[in-house]
Amino acid sequence: MSTPAAVRRLNHDIRRLNSAEKTRDRALDHVQKDRKELKQDRRHIDHVRDAFEDNRKELKGDRKELSKIRASGDKRLDAFEAKEEELRERIEASTDPLTGTTDPFLEAQLRQVEQRHAEVQRSLEQRLNGKRDAIEKTQAGMDRQRGEIKDTRREIKDEKRDLKKDLRVLDRARDRVKDARQDALEHLRPAQYEMGLEATNRARRELGLKPVDEPIRPDRGPGDVSGVSNAGLGGLNSKTAWAAKVARKMGLTVTSTTGGQHAPGSYHYSGRAVDVAGPASAMARFYRFMAKKNPTELFYDPLGGIKNGVQIGAIGGHSSHVHVAF
Repeated sequence: MSTPAAVRRLNHDIRRLNSAEKTRDRALDHVQKDRKELKQDRRHIDHVRDAFEDNRKELKGDRKELSKIRASGDKRLDAFEAKEEELRERIEASTDPLTGTTDPFLEAQLRQVEQRHAEVQRSLEQRLNGKRDAIEKTQAGMDRQRGEIKDTRREIKDEKRDLKKDLRVLDRARDRVKDARQDALEHLRPAQYEMGLEATNRARRELGLKPVDEPIRPDRGPGDVSGVSNAGLGGLNSKTAWAAKVARKMGLTVTSTTGGQHAPGSYHYSGRAVDVAGPASAMARFYRFMAKKNPTELFYDPLGGIKNGVQIGAIGGHSSHVHVAF
């Protein structure tokens, strides 16, 4: 048996929807990955910038300290040089012109000052070299950080471009999902009329709809009572049972069938009459619909009464319910 065209069309729509959803999900994964990478790189560049700023402050401090060490060292060295010059002058002044001998005490004092001068100079050079090495190391680190910041900026720029591109792809994928879902929903109802309960609910699950308890069939107007419950209608003839189900379909409640107290000889006792009640608008609609079906009796005081095809007007006692008999 061939598959009805409406069902084939729906199945095609659902396959297209599934394909579009997979494409959308892949596009969404790409967007989420792009955003994650962009977030990581932004966090990384912030970290590198903070480190660069720390190094810049450290470099400034080291240069300032280097200047202080140099100034302090130069001051001390100048003092040694001045002392040495003074001692040399004193030694020269104390030299015996005949023997050329000098004051040994001054000579010893000069050697002591020169030795101390050399020690201080070596210590100063060590301190200056250590600080220069630290400055050079910090500068090298900053150079690397500048390069890293530049490279990361380039990566962020590329990632923004990729994210923008992937967002456009995602928007198109979402539009295709929306279009496919709309097509499937439009074709669902005519297809459901041709499908059984299991196939109907399978298709509805694919579309995110709630399942149904019975197969869906076309509504051919109030008189089509397929799927309407027969509960409580036992003992009624087929035409009267049909009328009761029409009432239920219109939202009315069956209030009396073959039981209860009725006038002697009432059609209720023979299963040919039913009483229904509910909203006044629904009762009026039910009365007008039944009036066209050639009932044996039809009573509803607000609209009148019919007996054996003759309009007899309101008979009283039927303002809160409709009585119909076939």
